[in-house]
Amino acid sequence: MEEKKYGKYSFIRGAYTIWLRQILRYKATPSRLVSMMLMPLLWIAVFGKTFNNLFNNPGAAAMFGTTGIDYLTYFGPGILAMIILFTSTFGAVSMFYDKESGFMKIYLVAPIPRTAVITGYNLGTLTISTLQLIILYILELLLGADLSTNPLDILLAWFILMNLSALLMGFVTLIASKAPNVEVFQALIMPIVMPLQFASNIMYPYKVMPEWLQYFAKLNPISYAVDATRGVLIGTNFQESPFDVAWISNHLLLFDILVLIFLALFLNIIGNKAFIRNLSN
Repeated sequence: MEEKKYGKYSFIRGAYTIWLRQILRYKATPSRLVSMMLMPLLWIAVFGKTFNNLFNNPGAAAMFGTTGIDYLTYFGPGILAMIILFTSTFGAVSMFYDKESGFMKIYLVAPIPRTAVITGYNLGTLTISTLQLIILYILELLLGADLSTNPLDILLAWFILMNLSALLMGFVTLIASKAPNVEVFQALIMPIVMPLQFASNIMYPYKVMPEWLQYFAKLNPISYAVDATRGVLIGTNFQESPFDVAWISNHLLLFDILVLIFLALFLNIIGNKAFIRNLSN
């Protein structure tokens, strides 16, 4: 139907054009790329290296479940998820700003499907996220994190984190569809981003959290991405099952990945539909 309405390959051309604009925006303002990486880099340099000294204590390592590795290695996959959280969230924010500023009207009057508009923005964010992950992963290895260098492991970890990125973009797009203006949108986003980071297993395992926080962490999709990435890049013995269910515990990596894929698809379907409906109003 859309092909007949807009012409053959209109979706591909439209999505590519918007993707290219997103890449050129980052190329024109590299400070945006640096600023989004600054916080994770500070966490690695300060938090990761400082806690390495603490985890030289066998008792602390046993409590955190990091016996056999240093804290920087344990923390490494969490930092990768952290950069995805920031980049994906603010990537979706840029789409909302373009809508509110009126720039998106250029795309809406172009002979391309509206789904191509959102796809182009999302692909741009996924590309930038991939670039940041490559840089960050190399830095973690240079700093001494004992993470896998097997290309297949790295590719699987990338797939896991891209699903997290898609999930977060779908979630933020859904919020954007309900926000009447930029001020309300910012007020809704900021109280969500920080709890997603701290109420997760990015920095510490479930078992050292207060019981009330464990409930939130075990429902936090970031925890599933971090757990799966740890299983791939460090080893499955460093994964934690969120639920005391035999099948989940025995197939934890598969369970984590399936949860992420399902949530990414679900949130993108409802988020994109809601945003397109909002554009039509």
